[in-house]
Amino acid sequence: MAAEPQPAATPSPAHQDGTSSDAGANGEVAVNGSHSGEIQVDEELLPFDLVLHFPERPLVPATATSLGLPATPSPLKLAVQPSETLNDIRITLADSPEGYWLGSYCFKRPAAKAGQANGAVAKSERVGEWVELKDIFDGVPKGERELSIAYAPLNEAEARNHIQRLRDLLQGGPQDPINAAIDAGLSVHDAVRHPEEWTKEAVGFAAAQAAANNKAKGSKKAPVDLAEEAAKVPFEKWNGWPDSNATQLIPPQARSARFSPTCLRSISLSAWNPPPQPLRARGHLLYLQITTLEGETVHLTASVNGFYINKSTSSRFDPAPRPKSEAYLSNSLFDLLCGFSPLFLNNFAKIFSDPLSARDFFAVLPMTNCIAAAPWLANNHSHTADPLRPQTAYLLTGTMGVDSLEGTRDWNEEIQAARELPRSTLAERHVRERALGRLFSDFAKSAASAVPKVAAGEVQALNPMDKPEAQMFCVNNLFISRGVDGVDIYPYLGGDEAAHVAVSKDVQGVRMLNTVDADGLCLLGTVIVDWHGERWVAQSIIPGLFRKKEEDEVVPKEGEEVKEAEAAAEKPKAAALPSDKPSPAEDTQVIYGGVEGPEVIRTNAAFDKVFEQVAKSLRLSRHAVKDAQGKDHQLWLSVDSKGLRGADGRKYALDVARLTPVDVMWLEEDMEGKLLGEGDAKGDRYPHELALLRPELIEIYWDSEFRKWAREQLAQRKKASEEGIEKKSAIENGDAKGEESADKKEDAEAAEEPLDSSAFQLSFNPDAFVKFKPPTDETAAPTPMITDESDASVAAVRAASRYLRESAIPRLVTDIATGMANVSDGQALTRQMHARGINVRYLGHLAHLAAPAQHDRLDQTHLKQCTGSGWTALLSVLHKVAVQEMVVRAAKKILNNLLRTASPVDLTACVSHFLNCLLGAARESAPHAEWTPSPFDESPEEPAWAKLTPASLQEKVDFEVRRRYRFQLPSDYLTSGSARKPQLLREVSIRSGIQLKLQEYAFDAIAAGQANGHHSTDSDSARPATPPATSNKAATSVSVGNKKKKGGKKVAGIDEVSAAARTQSTTFSPEDVLNLLPIVKDSAPTSKVAEDAFETGRITMMSRGERELGVDLLLEGISFHETIYGMAHPETARCYALFAAIVHQLSTLINAETAAKIREEQEKQGKEDVQVEMSAYAEHLSGATALRYQRQAVTISERALGLDHAETLAQWSSLAILERAEGNHEASLRCERRVMQLQDIVLGAKHPDNVSALSNLATTLQAARRFDDSLQVFTSAHNLALELFGPDALVTANVAFELCQAQSLVGELRAALETLKESVRVFEAVLGKDHAHTKEADVFLGRLAAAAVRAAKMEQSQKIREAQIAAAGGAKRLGAGGALAAAAAAAAQAGAKGQTSTAASASASSSKKSGRTAVDPSLSVDELVRYISGSGGAGAGGNRKGKGKAAVVGK
Repeated sequence: MAAEPQPAATPSPAHQDGTSSDAGANGEVAVNGSHSGEIQVDEELLPFDLVLHFPERPLVPATATSLGLPATPSPLKLAVQPSETLNDIRITLADSPEGYWLGSYCFKRPAAKAGQANGAVAKSERVGEWVELKDIFDGVPKGERELSIAYAPLNEAEARNHIQRLRDLLQGGPQDPINAAIDAGLSVHDAVRHPEEWTKEAVGFAAAQAAANNKAKGSKKAPVDLAEEAAKVPFEKWNGWPDSNATQLIPPQARSARFSPTCLRSISLSAWNPPPQPLRARGHLLYLQITTLEGETVHLTASVNGFYINKSTSSRFDPAPRPKSEAYLSNSLFDLLCGFSPLFLNNFAKIFSDPLSARDFFAVLPMTNCIAAAPWLANNHSHTADPLRPQTAYLLTGTMGVDSLEGTRDWNEEIQAARELPRSTLAERHVRERALGRLFSDFAKSAASAVPKVAAGEVQALNPMDKPEAQMFCVNNLFISRGVDGVDIYPYLGGDEAAHVAVSKDVQGVRMLNTVDADGLCLLGTVIVDWHGERWVAQSIIPGLFRKKEEDEVVPKEGEEVKEAEAAAEKPKAAALPSDKPSPAEDTQVIYGGVEGPEVIRTNAAFDKVFEQVAKSLRLSRHAVKDAQGKDHQLWLSVDSKGLRGADGRKYALDVARLTPVDVMWLEEDMEGKLLGEGDAKGDRYPHELALLRPELIEIYWDSEFRKWAREQLAQRKKASEEGIEKKSAIENGDAKGEESADKKEDAEAAEEPLDSSAFQLSFNPDAFVKFKPPTDETAAPTPMITDESDASVAAVRAASRYLRESAIPRLVTDIATGMANVSDGQALTRQMHARGINVRYLGHLAHLAAPAQHDRLDQTHLKQCTGSGWTALLSVLHKVAVQEMVVRAAKKILNNLLRTASPVDLTACVSHFLNCLLGAARESAPHAEWTPSPFDESPEEPAWAKLTPASLQEKVDFEVRRRYRFQLPSDYLTSGSARKPQLLREVSIRSGIQLKLQEYAFDAIAAGQANGHHSTDSDSARPATPPATSNKAATSVSVGNKKKKGGKKVAGIDEVSAAARTQSTTFSPEDVLNLLPIVKDSAPTSKVAEDAFETGRITMMSRGERELGVDLLLEGISFHETIYGMAHPETARCYALFAAIVHQLSTLINAETAAKIREEQEKQGKEDVQVEMSAYAEHLSGATALRYQRQAVTISERALGLDHAETLAQWSSLAILERAEGNHEASLRCERRVMQLQDIVLGAKHPDNVSALSNLATTLQAARRFDDSLQVFTSAHNLALELFGPDALVTANVAFELCQAQSLVGELRAALETLKESVRVFEAVLGKDHAHTKEADVFLGRLAAAAVRAAKMEQSQKIREAQIAAAGGAKRLGAGGALAAAAAAAAQAGAKGQTSTAASASASSSKKSGRTAVDPSLSVDELVRYISGSGGAGAGGNRKGKGKAAVVGK
């Protein structure tokens, strides 16, 4: 729906221009790929405006609007889709400022409009809320589509929901203990962009709290210091890379609890609940007890007719209403309180005047379709009393006991019903995918909340007599089990380790099948939840899963398979199976695939047809598998994959973990292979044999082979054509010549005919090289059943596995070395590996190939051509990140094993002790574990986790890395400087779901004379060298990110935690661990409709140049993302960011075209003031539009992905560039500062990406005309590039090219000349003399040399004149006059350009003191460059475009 909860009559943020996208029909045509000819628009599919009339609110005072309470719209106009229902509108109104206050209501057609829609709705009759809007308004003109909202009788469920909505508005928030995470969905975007406003709010809130606690004296010092810090200009002084720490994850101004006005002293359900039976029969629903800010306690009755104040007290029950004037009867509890309590109205109105909501609507938008991200460093919020909080369960369920609980959601039926929705048209696909998206999200959230209950023992097992590992549970219609081998399915593949991987692969398989979306195939909702070290699997329940076979039941099949089924039903049970196990033949539900492996295999014609669609989409081959009787069965999927017919008649796919072939090369070479780079040393056996290839690799390899085949076919065609021409050239008679010309024509047509892709055959056998245990011999070792590589599908499995090792891995390493791929942290590296089809188990291979000793295996000629000598630095980063990722995964595995054995009261102690052993050994070599003996154990023993030491943990980590990744860690990796401890802490916390207290953690040993308690926050504590000040050398204070401040003041929230750290002997304590979160992995696919619509719009606009249609399709794609995923979702953020990039790119082109039109009109009309007609789509393709969408992308990424996620960091970088492009230099600098803070947290100080960050910062300072500061930052970037990449790297040459321009802008022409010479040298060596960048640098070098010669001559002439004047005796007087004249001239020029005379005087004085050549400070950057290069002044027409081009190479 286009309208979202925001101020009245305001369109969706995606369409804030007030227009709705008309691409409903266009989108359908676009998705189908038909753009040729006239587009036929179906008006019924287009969005339209619906007018809603609200009822009166008699209890709300007339002055409420002036206090800030949103006015009731009269009427409200919504942009809606024809496929939506009134229930969708109800959901939107519930979260909007227009309709939050509504209690029970219904929709009616206005009296004047009743009966217009073919007589379907009579006068005053309610309109059905589940009917689509296109049916409700069938035949009604678009301009007359109106509905009225009318009050309706309340029921208990509506009353409870209404009260819960009030509580959410008054008490909800990120610090609510009801939430599973602390600060979930937190965004600091607005706090970064508007620190002054947040600081003012923090100061006011702190003062209010102090006054309430009678502690006003001495409580304002920290907020005042914070205000001073927020008021500082970003990067006012540059002293090198800011010395920030992990606490900057949440900026200081965003750490305090946001001010929330108190509206009521208390609200709770009354002790008189529930209503007695006689009153319940008279319409009483429940009772409330409320204490207002005026101090009056009142009791309210919720009845069928609404809410009113009754006569009850805490000691006397009288639910009768007060006199009419005092009862305040209302259908809305909000209106009742607004009318009864003036203080409630006054404070409640302040909630809607929240400046954050006005500035950044997306920061407060409810996250409905995804689980909000939680920061790994969180605030430790104070706990407050809320009487209604423990009553939330009753408000949500309405039950007083377990027996009266209402039926839970039937997840399976909901999911399958949504999958069976029609999808023949675009509108139907949109509705279907929106329903599925919401269901998948609700299912994942329900699983995340149910698993902790099961793990805590609150739920009775369905099979309590079985061992705990095999027990199954049912909660909220979720089938929950442990992700271990509880029933001995994988003993020969690795046991629990194989089961752990199998459930993960099963979720991946369900996601793949959801993407394929084959007709007639049903899939279970499947979610993995990692909780307290255990892996749990939650699935929807198949109807009749445990139903046994009926004696006369025969599964219906087609053709001969019916006879086979009847014959099989008459056969006795398989004698080869052990007598103590039931025969799989008795299970009638599995009708396709292996029942329990290959012992019993079944086939079914209906399933065979469905699985054929799946297999062809996944590149799998039909293959034969033998059962225990030696009979061949033809299967499309692996024998483990099952087809099951449920009691509802639907066809379900189960156990889809093996939808891709095994990695045979790994099984043969690395299961017990040698350690990489360690000679003949062998590692321990790999923990399991369920090593599968990724689906991405199958697709990449298939595409590679298809391209080879296509090239071969084209080459054969060309060769055949040439041979035919040669043959026919020998024929000389006339008839033959005629035949020759005809044959030539046929050959030409054959050459132009496209290749038939169906002729290319490549598929993979999913059961090739898979080991199975012989069904007839329990003692026999498992062996592969299918190994004949004469079969092309079997040989393809080995070829793909070899391609992974020989092509995919080296190509990734090469792309990272050339800068084409970026790996900022372990998660980013994992995503890059998965996108290229590389499994995580190859981390050791990546790290080994990136090591210096293996560089000769790479194509160094190609690398040097791309980056010069800089590729070694990028490979060094890859090596560090890969090694750290292996350590993180090994540490997570060890921690999970410890948490499984820890007592619930010792979980935080276990985590803190583990972190002390992992990261804090330098500070405390023998950390002591704080464990709590159980009072129920007569002789408590020290738990296993408490026995952990740094040395034993190092051994465990080494062991896990050796056996899982075939890699040997350095023996002192954790104790030496090799481990980047702050980054390692971040990764371990995020992967394990740990939330730590927001404070600085000291990892280094306490120095003997340590002063001020400052601890190193990075093992690589040395920062990039501070450049020598070229103009302002007296820079002593540090920028905002630093701990020290000018004058010795302290920034609030930083020095306090440093003091706390000094009193602690270990790095971590149990109190530092605030929370443990469940890690959820779901099987939800991405939306094909949304992706296709947006991609079609992008292609239409960028490739075909059809801007108007492209804009419509892009906006439609955005609308699809918003309605399918929700506005606060990672996919929506990516869509916003991509749209912002497209708009930014095209806005520059449109501006140039507009300028050209203006010049043309000026020449035609002969005047300056001319009007040029703008295109209709131009308003959507402006810089302001790009900036708006990019800001939205930043906020949503922070809330949905994480404050320091790699994508969030990239969004911040893009926002800084767009802010600079729009001239918002201060905002851009704040974004750059945030980028540097996040890079320091994620990457550390010395990382190649920091060179780019410094370069971008310097460019922004240059655009802000802070040339001296820009020069210092460029110098820092150049020094860091020299240190990391060396002088011969292309990255260094690019930065040098930018540095020389910065030097020339401040008049340091000699230094600029030397710097540019180095840049030209590298360009020539790497790119060649004929490259565009080299030529451009050469031209600039010539101009700069000429400018330097002119400056030298002028300086020499000035010295001669000064000497002559000095000889005449007037040197002092004239010199002073000259300086004053220069300052006056600069001031005059500055005044003409809007610059203050003080700044101009400072510029002139700075140039004079430094001995630089003075230039006009009023000129633009481009004009200054042209002036320096000698190509003219401000009006010269010289074109300088090399900077942008040169800066692209190597970045």
